[in-house]
Formats: sequence, C-alpha cells, structure tokens
Amino acid sequence: GNGFRDSFKDLAGKATTFPSPLAVASTWDEELMSGQAAALAQEFVGKGANVILGPAVNVHRVARGGRNFEYLSGEDPYLGSRLARKYVEAVQSEGIMTVMKHFAFNEQETRRGDENSIVDDDTAWELYYPPFEACVEAGSASTMCSYNRVNGTYSCSNADLLTRDLREKMGFRGFVMSDWGATHDHSANVGLDMDQPGSVDHFYSQADLTKFSGPKDIAQAAKNILAATYRMRLDQYPGCTPPACAEAMATDMTNPVHSQIAADAATSAVVLLKNSGVLPLERARSAARIAVVGRAAAAQPAPYGEMGYKNPLPQGDYYSGGGSGHMYTSPERTVTALEGISRRAREANIEVVASASDDADAAAQVAQHVDIVIVVAGSTTQENVDRATLGNDGDVDGLIYRVAQVKPTVVLMEASGATLTPWRDQVAAIAILFLGGESSGTAWGRVLFGDVSPEGKLPIMLPATAVDVIEPTDYDKQGPQPSPDAWQCHTPNPDFDESQDWCEHVGVHDGMQYQHVNLTAVRAQDPLYLFGDLCGCECCRRPVETQLLQQTAATERKQSRLRADAKRKEVERKEAERKAKEMAEREAKAAAERKAKDEAEHKARAAAERKAKEEAAQRLAAHPHAAAAVAGKDAHSAPAAAANATVIVSEVGADDQNASAAAAARTHPAAAADEHGA
Repeated sequence: GNGFRDSFKDLAGKATTFPSPLAVASTWDEELMSGQAAALAQEFVGKGANVILGPAVNVHRVARGGRNFEYLSGEDPYLGSRLARKYVEAVQSEGIMTVMKHFAFNEQETRRGDENSIVDDDTAWELYYPPFEACVEAGSASTMCSYNRVNGTYSCSNADLLTRDLREKMGFRGFVMSDWGATHDHSANVGLDMDQPGSVDHFYSQADLTKFSGPKDIAQAAKNILAATYRMRLDQYPGCTPPACAEAMATDMTNPVHSQIAADAATSAVVLLKNSGVLPLERARSAARIAVVGRAAAAQPAPYGEMGYKNPLPQGDYYSGGGSGHMYTSPERTVTALEGISRRAREANIEVVASASDDADAAAQVAQHVDIVIVVAGSTTQENVDRATLGNDGDVDGLIYRVAQVKPTVVLMEASGATLTPWRDQVAAIAILFLGGESSGTAWGRVLFGDVSPEGKLPIMLPATAVDVIEPTDYDKQGPQPSPDAWQCHTPNPDFDESQDWCEHVGVHDGMQYQHVNLTAVRAQDPLYLFGDLCGCECCRRPVETQLLQQTAATERKQSRLRADAKRKEVERKEAERKAKEMAEREAKAAAERKAKDEAEHKARAAAERKAKEEAAQRLAAHPHAAAAVAGKDAHSAPAAAANATVIVSEVGADDQNASAAAAARTHPAAAADEHGA
C-alpha cells in the first residue's frame, strides 16, 4: 500500500501516506522508486517492524480489479520488473524483509478465494512472472502465495507454482508464507514454509505438522525461514518483540523529509492526458478567475476503521485504496485538491471560486462567472471486491458534460485504476493521478500552474468503453460477467407503454438502443446458442453512447489497421528498393573489378612482350655478324642461310677464343709467351 498501517485508532496518522504503487509506476522512475521505498522502510524500522508485506507486483489483467492500485507493475511486466528490483533492494538495505506478492495470477477480487486462473507456461513466463523473477534476483526474503487456484489447485498447495517454477526455475532461496487464510491443506511438502492465520486454519498446528508432514519437510521449512532471518541480520536487529511493541508503534514517524519525498513522488506521478492550450494556468492568459468543482475536490480521508475477522476491511478514499493496505491519513496532514490549487492560485494572484459537490446546476452557475473550470473527479476501490464500474464516483461525469458547455474545462482524476472518459472530446485538458497520497493537492497545484512539467506516463490502458476490457470471472460460470455497457436483457413493461413487440420497432428511445432477437430461429440454426453477439433474451438494450463509442473505436481500429498496413507496405517497398540498389551496386562493383583485372592482365602481357623484344634486340646488338646475317637473310636461300649461320658461329667462336687468349696474356704474361711460342 501507501505506508505503515497503524493497527489501532489511537496510533493512527503517525506514518506518511505515500503515493500508491500504481502512482509510482506512472513515473517510470527507478530512482524515485528507490527513494520512496527507502523512506517507507525507515518508517517501518521506527515502528519496530522487521517485515513489509510487499511489493505487490501482479501484472494487471482485469481493469476493475479491486487491488490494482497496489500493483506497481501496471499492465507492463518489463516496467514491473525494473521497479520491483529497486523496491526490494531499497527496502532490504534498511534491514526490512520484503515479501513479494501475490504469487501467482491473483488478478481479481471477485471470488478470489476459489477463482481458478487457467494459465499456460508461455503466458506465465512471458507476461506474469517477470516482476517476480526480478524480485528473486534482487534477493527478496519471502514470497506470499495467493488465495486463488491455479490450473485447478490452490496457490499455497501448488507444487508446480511453489516448487517447480519458484524454487527450481527462478532460483528463489527465501521462505514462502501464505496470505491470511489462504492455506487449504498440509503443504510443507510442496513448498509452503509459513502459514499465516485464518478463521478455521489448523493445518500448521503442532499436531497436524507432526501427523501430516514428514520431519524432512518440516526441517526444510524451518531452514528456509531461519536462513532468510540470518541473512537479513534480524537475529542481531530484530525490532520489537510482541506484545512489547506499544512504545515503538506509538512513534510518530512523519517528518519533513518524508513529506517532501511524498509530494515530489505525487507530482511526478501526474499524467497529462490532454491539453488544448489551456495549461499552465496564468493570469495573463485569461485565467484571472477559476472555479474548482466536484465532490472529490475537498474530499476528506476515510474515517479510521480497525481491521479484524469480525470487522470489514477499511474503506478506501481518494488518497489511499481500501483494504488491508489502507493508510489512514489525518485531515490535518492531507492536502486536498481544492486546498492545493487555492494555495498556489493565491501566489499567482488568481481568484478561486469553489463548488465542492457533484451538483451540476450549481457548477454550471459558478462556471458562468469564471474564466476556466477545474473539475476534480475520483474513484475509490476496495480489497475483497472488484469495482462495480470503470466510471468516476457519483454524478461527476454528468457535471463535466454540463460545465464543458459553459467554459473551458480541465478535468483532474484521482483514480484507483483504469477510468472511462466519455467526455474527453468536450473538455480542454485532462490529467490523472492514481491515488497520490497525502500530498495529492500539492501535486495538482504544482502541475496546473507550471511549476513542474507533467512527465508521468500511463502504466495501464484507459479504455474507450467498458466493453474494451477483460471482466472479472465468476468461478461457477467460468465465463465473463456482463459489462454495464454491454447488451442487457430487457422485459417490455406495459406500465410504460411498452408492448410485447416493443423491441421490434422502437429502435432508439430515451438514450437506449433496442435490438430484437428471434431466439427460436437462431437456436434452430445453432442449438448451442447461449448469448450470441447480443444477450440471451428476445429483447436486448444498451446505451446509445456505447454504440457510438464502439463504432468510433471500431472505425479507429480499422483506420489504425489500414495505416499499419500502408506503413508495412511502404517499409516493404523501401526494403525491396534498398535490396535492389545493393544488388545493383554489388554487380557494378564486381563488373568494375573484373574489368580492372582484365586491364591489369593485358598490361602485364604487353609489358612482358615489350621486355622480350627489348632483350632480343639487345642480344642482336651485342653480335654485329649475327645482325648482318639476319639483315641479309632475304638475299640467300634457306640452305645458304644455314651454311652461313655455321660459318658465323665458327667465326664467332674464333673471335671468342682470341679475346680469351688476350685476357689470359694480361693476367699471366709467361703463360702467354709460352703459348705464343708454341
């Protein structure tokens, strides 16, 4: 959740309410994640704790999931992996054990105790496991197994989950604990080391352990727990030991440094979805007077609610989600949107008029006397139940439509998860903050007036309509529940002048679109017909707005596909041109190389021929008689030429002999004299 949850009312409000994990996910900032996680851990240390039940890293699947605000992965396993690693490292650096949760596939709150998640290996490892793998690599001390079943077997008794995937494949070396009441069997032999209490849970009692678990399994479970304890040095720095924790629990851990961290994180988490030039707010830009309207603008934190098996889980508010992780924030520490905007407007000499309700008439009246209207909308959520709709709470959507017709309108959403924005084309600007904690109002003031550039990024999809998302699954039916915007059965009511053939002729009436279904004819063609494309009744209806939004979405999807196809074809064309050009260049280069080689060989042969002729000429020049004989070869017959050649050779030989004798006489005079005498 958002911080250290105080368990008793007289101790409440003495810990910082940080932005929710989903809000931090919107920053895409690993260092910010580290800073907030370290501050959070420091408050746990001050409270005498040694374990934090986090991080919650499940990748979102169901848009209406009641605990989506707790899951820092959003819909992106890569984003979750990067942030989860930083969270674990920062928290454990402060001496606090982390417990990664909820392992695994706990994607909804609807019937979470027996819902069956059917998941194949590829989907598990590619989409849902990466954030858990990152926690394991970062050294998370513990893992919490979830309430639901996985492929038919409860998570906390699932050998494939806890032994094969977690320990053998991921290499997890810590201990596994159950969620509270999530144990359904004696499971030490499949990897469940620690059983947290449940209302009828007796599986890890001394008697049952002795009876149903072998000594080796018990020893291994104890070893896993003790190894993590010693690795974290909790034997040396254990924190407080219950029940002697009253003094530590009563410590007020709030401080200016942590408040600043919370405010900076909330500011960085603001995501600007639309701005038609109206932001930032400046008096010089026709914003001398603004209105802040909507019930969420001045909403106070939910009253403190103690948790227990006989008490409901604490309810959520616009600063912290409901459930076991809810943070109660004292009103004195909470900066509402109205307070934060008004404080910053005074500094800019801009007047603020407020109507902190969802009364559309009152808001429209106020809008007539201002330059810009700021509507603050919100949605709460609760552990143990999924959200009923993806809309904002109350009647604020109708208010937005109304004031947008009067003056330029800015919508600020303090959201618990994915939220519908059917009025998005009618307003000038939209921003969203996913449960920003005690400093939400400060964040709004900073962003609206341009003190900080809104750099947040969506970690989840904001759907165009409710039919664009995956709905929670009912375990009994193993099928999706109907969306509020989907086709619904309608029974014609005679009290409203609706005849039995109402659906066949009415078409559209009072904002609803009607469709008749001849079930007899349909089932004659398809005996297995259940719901078809409409509903399971003769008369179906849905809001006209849904039809228009679906048509718009379908048109956008078609255009997107056409654009994608055109882009793909253009890329393919350019790639073909590139390859053709490269081929032509290679062929031209090869031809040039062949030509150069041929020319070089030709030059070499010509040079060799010239050299041979020059050497022949030199030899002829060195022997005049031979040259003369050659010159006169045309004057003689062939036999005469041969005879002359013999004479020439003899004469050349005589000349050579005379030359040799002269050289010898110069070298050996006596010898020469003897030879001459002879």
